[in-house]
Amino acid sequence: MSTGTQLKYIDTGSMGDIVLGHKPRVGVLMSAYNGNRYLMEQIETIAAQEGVDVVLYVRDDGSRDETREMLVEVSRAPMGCITSWIVDLGDNVGFLGSFEKLLMSADGCDFYAFSDQDDFWLPNKLACAVAALETSCADLYASSVEVVDESLSPIGRNDFPGLAYTIPAELIRHRLAGHNMVWTAGLQRGILRLGSLPCWSHDQHVVLASLLADKGMVFDKASYVLHRRLRNSVTPGGAGLAKRLRHEFRMMWNPGLAWNRAALAGSILELGYCDLRDSDMRFLLKCANRKRLSLVRDPSFDCGLALGNFEARLSVMLGRF
Repeated sequence: MSTGTQLKYIDTGSMGDIVLGHKPRVGVLMSAYNGNRYLMEQIETIAAQEGVDVVLYVRDDGSRDETREMLVEVSRAPMGCITSWIVDLGDNVGFLGSFEKLLMSADGCDFYAFSDQDDFWLPNKLACAVAALETSCADLYASSVEVVDESLSPIGRNDFPGLAYTIPAELIRHRLAGHNMVWTAGLQRGILRLGSLPCWSHDQHVVLASLLADKGMVFDKASYVLHRRLRNSVTPGGAGLAKRLRHEFRMMWNPGLAWNRAALAGSILELGYCDLRDSDMRFLLKCANRKRLSLVRDPSFDCGLALGNFEARLSVMLGRF
């Protein structure tokens, strides 16, 4: 029986200058869609990463602006630390589908990371993440989020207070941001073996794969990404009260069962993970079988966020979970 994964905290910002004793190969996975406004700036910040070599996996999700032409042109030669490019000019399959295609095709690197098309990376983002992973012997890294507006002016920060790193927490409410994640080659091999899951985000897929493999995660209190919040951003963080309230209502009402926890729990159970903790197995069974009362009373029902727990319990009782 699994003894459960561990969440460790670190603050690389207090460690001084970090210099890796080697130059790891990092696969950066980026999905682009009508991104010509900020895409080149973000690629330049990836190319400026210190102490690493980068393989940039970039997939265009059927853009209708100049994004595809820009990618074809810029990928003709190495650029800074970007030693090679893997460019896929694909059809439009949506945000999740596009990142999933990238995730399930990435191989051959020492570490992996997600990138949004409109963020701004500080030059030591990847090196600090690699150092944190190697220091902690964890397989998954995540960090705080600096939220900025379109001109990179600060508008907020998310330190993920009370973060819970458990299978029930992931089903209740996925909280971590993909653009601040880095993970090891070992975890990526596990993701490829695991295959597809009916997750509602690509970053949730990575976290669940880590939890199912009983891998540890290290959370960095420092942040090295300026995460732009645009009017058309898919996620709500830092985007104003009205959008936040709409998001919270959607999380509770779950229109169309967009977040189908029963299906996800059932898929995990079908994988046959016999070494799951008893508490995780019980939670998954209750979730898959829609046992409303016993699920909301389950002691594992906790995502670390009081509002998230309240909304999720209400969603369960309304049959919307």
